[in-house]
Amino acid sequence: MSVSAGMDDRTFALRMIPYGVFVATAIDAATQEAAAVTVHWVTQTSFTPPMLAMAVEQSHPVLALIKRTGMFALHMLGKEDKAEAITFARTQAPANRVLRGSIADGTASIGGYGATWGRRGTLLLHSAVAVLECQMRAVLEGAA
Repeated sequence: MSVSAGMDDRTFALRMIPYGVFVATAIDAATQEAAAVTVHWVTQTSFTPPMLAMAVEQSHPVLALIKRTGMFALHMLGKEDKAEAITFARTQAPANRVLRGSIADGTASIGGYGATWGRRGTLLLHSAVAVLECQMRAVLEGAA
């Protein structure tokens, strides 16, 4: 293994893991309660059926909504979407938990970013490069 000057083997190996920046959204259609959060760790765990795992802060409102509704959307952001990633990384920001406007008339937004209904009842951000509408199958609770 080739290690850069001043970097130990473990740091070098950890930097080899590919990362992306994602935003997870969830919405309760009955109450219009919504939440969005920047997610830094996602991995595919199965091809058939297609499954993934993601890490979300246990206390974040998006996790409570995912548990309640069983659905969420995972948005892939582009390099130019840094401001959006920063907006949704502010876990305590009320704007990231309030759906403004109306999805029905196309004026909905969360955190200042336009949103609409997905085909499976999820909340989709207009600005995403790509999006997956997901059904939650299990939540593995980490140590607090």
